[in-house]
Amino acid sequence: MHVMALNASPQRSRSLAMLILEPFVQGLDEGGAEVDLYHLSDLQVGPCLECHDCWFKTPGHCVVQDDVSMLLRKLQAADLCVLSTEIGLGGVSAPLKNLMDRSLPLLEPTMELRDGRSRHKLRQGQSKQRVVLVASCAHWEANCFDLAVAQTRLWCEHTGRSFSGALLRPHAYALPHMMWLGKDTSRVVDA
Repeated sequence: MHVMALNASPQRSRSLAMLILEPFVQGLDEGGAEVDLYHLSDLQVGPCLECHDCWFKTPGHCVVQDDVSMLLRKLQAADLCVLSTEIGLGGVSAPLKNLMDRSLPLLEPTMELRDGRSRHKLRQGQSKQRVVLVASCAHWEANCFDLAVAQTRLWCEHTGRSFSGALLRPHAYALPHMMWLGKDTSRVVDA
């Protein structure tokens, strides 16, 4: 199985999201998966210009010259996509939202009914891979993840992917302090 893991935290490997993502990716690797990990902060991922050139002038290709074209090719080749983000005030991080918006070239400008809802048709060659959300948040309440989970589900519905679930870690700021104090964190990271 080929897995594409995307860390969308601006803090890169020092992020709280990586404290949750690393053991998840390690488990996938130990299970025999081939995992490619990308840190969006290392890449150029600009916002969508809403120009729709990817539909009409250069069908299937964004006119913005950055790393998104490469990421979309890798996304289409993966069996599983793991999206990792830290939750600030409710939704996915800005870099991840940019990438979601920039996936418009994967869709046709024409619409269809899919699962009883109007959706853009998928371009030929689209993979129907599964998507998992890995998210951390400073707040204690689990409902702090509701918007990020809803955004990810909706993105999956629009792009023809299957939302397989979410690994959510509230009050993630406690984790590095527990590690620094030498506390056993296996119940958290091995879950």
